[in-house]
Amino acid sequence: MQIQSIFIQKFYSTAIVLFLFSLLEYRYIANLYVLLGLGHFGITYLYQFYSGKITEKYILWHTVLMLFFFLLAFLYLRDVQFTTALLGLTAIYFLVHFIIDENYLFGRTITPQFAANVAPVFFLYIGFVLLEITTKDFFPNIFFILGIGSFFLYMFLALLGKVPFYRVETYFFLMGFILMTSLAIGIYLPLVVLFGSIVLFHYMSWYIFYFMKVKDRAHERTRYIKNVFVVNAIFITLYFLFTSNAFYGVSIFGFFFAPTYFYLWTILHLVFSTRVAEYKSFFGRLRSFF
Repeated sequence: MQIQSIFIQKFYSTAIVLFLFSLLEYRYIANLYVLLGLGHFGITYLYQFYSGKITEKYILWHTVLMLFFFLLAFLYLRDVQFTTALLGLTAIYFLVHFIIDENYLFGRTITPQFAANVAPVFFLYIGFVLLEITTKDFFPNIFFILGIGSFFLYMFLALLGKVPFYRVETYFFLMGFILMTSLAIGIYLPLVVLFGSIVLFHYMSWYIFYFMKVKDRAHERTRYIKNVFVVNAIFITLYFLFTSNAFYGVSIFGFFFAPTYFYLWTILHLVFSTRVAEYKSFFGRLRSFF
């Protein structure tokens, strides 16, 4: 797929996310990414089924991990510290997933050079996450220093022509620049906004990317549009049943929409949508790089 097409898709995704943010108060952003997130997970499972990836082994490991996670959630459901720590873990894990997926959508493989390119985004983002989930300034500040240092180092090497600075590299450089600018002028982005923005952007990017992929194949296009609407309609309906239930957190729907459970569904999605071959290839390149 042409790089211009990818950037157009990113423009559409960004426009949709900014539009949604302009309509909602901060407290509703979390509700939105929970609601749309389950639809995204559902579509992923559906297309994994279509492609034959949901094997007996897949079902076994998914069931074991799901039971373990949900037992953990049941034991610590009302523990605020557990939920906060789980949010931090989910937010950081999701960033890794997001970065690798964005690289994949650009038609690239993971390389040590790419890892160096995204280091500023990675460190600065973790700094913002830790700033909200911990009371100590030491740990966020360490990551802010690493983020700022890696940002200027990468920029210096790029100007010398030592590292690539085009296409996907520029894309992540701009993301790092936005995070560093917000830090420099003292705008500490709330985690719900920071996490919510990349989560919603990720959802939109995949919906648009896959639509562009099948838009010229009538049967696949029709099936895809129908699946997206049906799956999301199911979860929207369940969400309204959940929010109208007086027994918040006790209702069966709480196993989908309550924050603790949603973070665990997110981790399951991240684990079972990992392209293992890419990681193996990356670590192989990393060994040869050193």
